[in-house]
Formats: sequence, structure tokens, C-alpha cells
Amino acid sequence: MAEAWLFQSQVLDMTYPVEDGVDGLVPALEDLCMRAAQAASHGVTLLVLTDQAAGPERVPIRYGDPQPGQRGGDQDERGLVLPKKKKKKTKQGLPAVS
Repeated sequence: MAEAWLFQSQVLDMTYPVEDGVDGLVPALEDLCMRAAQAASHGVTLLVLTDQAAGPERVPIRYGDPQPGQRGGDQDERGLVLPKKKKKKTKQGLPAVS
């Protein structure tokens, strides 16, 4: 008889308030890690990280966000990294000439 695998899952929000700006990234990441460790200590075996709450009031924790004190790339007036603009491509997949 096949052994049944049971997973206890938990969804973790990985967004933080826009008003916290770049300085809120590290505390938000630390909080996410704490919540993940707490879930694991309670028997959770599958963690689902989501940024579905992202919007005008909340920004996602994402790879590539600058650490406090670092600047680089396009940023808004709060210092948050803006998504890279995608280059338009022609039907042949070549970059469009503007």
C-alpha cells in the first residue's frame, strides 16, 4: 500500500507598508523569517509566500530590492525600486527601433 503524504501548509504575506520605504525592507524580511520559523516549529511543512496584498498601500519583498543606504536603478520618490521597463519587440522578436 502506498504511503500517504500529508502536508500542513500556511500562506505568508510577503508585503510591507509603502510608508516604511526602503528602511522597512530589512525589518519586513526579518518578520517574514520569524513567521516562517514559527510556522515550521508548529509543524507546517509547506510555506506559500504571496505578494497578493501588494498595491498602493503595500509593496512586496522581492529579490533585487536595495538594502538601506544603497541606491541603484530607477526609484520613486520614496526610494522604492521601480520595475524595469520591458523593451518592445517586433513580431520577429527583435527589439523595436524608436
